Amino acid sequence: MKLSISIVYFVLISPYLLLMDSKHDVYIYSARDKKCDVLFHHVFINPVRVYSIQNSFYILQSNSKVSKLDAELCLTDLFQLKFECQQLLSAVQGELFTILSDDYSTIAVWHTKLAKLSYISIAQNHIMENNGQIKEIRCLQNFLLVYYQNKYLRLWNLDNKSELLQLGNASMYSVCQNRIGKYYNNSLMLFDMTHRLRGEIKLECKCDHLCLNEDGRYILVTNVEHCLLFMYRVDDGKQIAKLFVQNMTGTIKASKDYVVLTLTNHTLYVLMIADPKINGVREKINTLPSRYKLDTTSTLKKWANTRWDSRFTSIDSIKSNYSAVVEALQDLVHDGGNRAVDARGLLVVLKDSMFIIAMFILHRLFGPIKILSDQLKGIFFFPRKRLDYTLIFNTKGICTDLGSAHNLIITICEQLNLIRDEDSFKELFQQAIIFGNKNGIDMNESVRMRRQKTIPARFKHCVVTTTVGHRNYNNTEENFRVTMYFPTIDSILVELNERFSRHNLQIANSITSLSPINEKFLDIETLQPLIDHLSLEKNIIKNEIAVIKPMIKDTKLSTVFDVLNELKTMKQAFPSTVDLIKGAITFPVSSVTCERSFSRMKLIKTYARNTMGDERLSDLGVLAIEKEFKIDFEKVVDAFAKAHKNSRIMLI
Repeated sequence: MKLSISIVYFVLISPYLLLMDSKHDVYIYSARDKKCDVLFHHVFINPVRVYSIQNSFYILQSNSKVSKLDAELCLTDLFQLKFECQQLLSAVQGELFTILSDDYSTIAVWHTKLAKLSYISIAQNHIMENNGQIKEIRCLQNFLLVYYQNKYLRLWNLDNKSELLQLGNASMYSVCQNRIGKYYNNSLMLFDMTHRLRGEIKLECKCDHLCLNEDGRYILVTNVEHCLLFMYRVDDGKQIAKLFVQNMTGTIKASKDYVVLTLTNHTLYVLMIADPKINGVREKINTLPSRYKLDTTSTLKKWANTRWDSRFTSIDSIKSNYSAVVEALQDLVHDGGNRAVDARGLLVVLKDSMFIIAMFILHRLFGPIKILSDQLKGIFFFPRKRLDYTLIFNTKGICTDLGSAHNLIITICEQLNLIRDEDSFKELFQQAIIFGNKNGIDMNESVRMRRQKTIPARFKHCVVTTTVGHRNYNNTEENFRVTMYFPTIDSILVELNERFSRHNLQIANSITSLSPINEKFLDIETLQPLIDHLSLEKNIIKNEIAVIKPMIKDTKLSTVFDVLNELKTMKQAFPSTVDLIKGAITFPVSSVTCERSFSRMKLIKTYARNTMGDERLSDLGVLAIEKEFKIDFEKVVDAFAKAHKNSRIMLI
């Protein structure tokens, strides 16, 4: 919401937003409408303080007059106070509007529901108590919260005037319903006066402003230096939101459902409170008006290097919300600042015809791959997963029949082969053209040449049969089909055929037959590929299985580990079968180390270590991956000294 006034104070009450400038002019806008039409405007001669109670605004003027602005935006005078209140020390609690006199001797209480005014006399010395002048007051339940100029908080019981509760120092505070939130020394203290509870939250960074929302369920904290907005749930102190808001001034107000921030460029930033713990959050979000045409069935995802399904969902989210993403980046460019440069670069890529074609190709091809990924993910056992032999165990350690997975792999390979033709790509290309035209992208525009396509001088007298780091930026349908579509399908098929080869699947099926719940439990023919792979004697295992089957017939075994534990005590009688089972359950572990190396590789071979040799990279990889092993360096030095008799390199 872009405004043309200088805001010094504002109050939010659904569905209105009341603003006040430095000249005491009051403006009212709609909090739900993205237009900036003024619904109400009034000029007050004297300084005022505005509060929201139920569906009305109550206005206290420094001339001791109190006015009311109702839901119909009709302004009426309520009453004239019998004491002076130029300091505007006042507060609201529920249906009560409380005002403190300038001499701290009288409190006026207006009952909004009963439309009744009452006065309470207090002892001036009692409320002062060597804490200096009063800066602000707040009301909650039957307590009066007093905030002094020396930044000290105290609670005074209106029913029992002798009861004082010391809340200590507070750089800032916020009150709503019967809850208090105060900030001091990078800690956020929360008080519930109904149940006399207290909790503490350690903040990540300095707090510039804090605010409890209208029902006291959430507390919001802003940090202007880093442009961060935090939201915490009061009941359990859990952080449920952390947002970056550029150009914020830190001033914040919150109703039951909405949060309003002021920005440096005379702009108000309106957010809706959406707690994932509350039911119906998605429906609540869908009712909001938005300038961006978002597909609420999907959200932008982070790209994960090891999950095919995450790659599909990431591309699908960008494709579904493409126009909204482009418009949001354009807004960032228009606003300027540090993020405008990155936004401008992303816009160039997003509006490139090559990006559109690549997005449609990957969206088409990764769809079937996600189905296979979802199927195989459900039957992994070990935390570091690979698609080799580990896919035969589920999370309970029970072997799973790979017949359905085997058929699924074959079906997906056949489907990819079927769409590897000119007609399939032509249909896909036409869809991309329609998508580009719909979003204002000229798909026939020549792609910007990033590098001149030339052959290096060292290859002048050579026959070059492969690429040399240059790309052909021809954006014709044939070029996209030959250089992008077909190679991508071929690469996927090669990976699938290599990883799920017939030999691998036969061994995997052999391992599944070691599970007691498998219909081919201990079937010698099914076990044959695994027996050959482990170089065991088939006839010996056949004789052992003939004895094992009737022996464990009446036992309650459910996993391959149960079978192993049953035979451990009789290892001398069934040595080959025990070795067979141990070999089967070792296959998943054999892929763990190499999988861990993939995760460590990007941490070891950094930009500064780009010229590192293979031997050094391997040694550093071992140290990083196997760092949990305890090494006795004294023994290492002794072993090195014995191996090298030359005294010049003695490490002692």
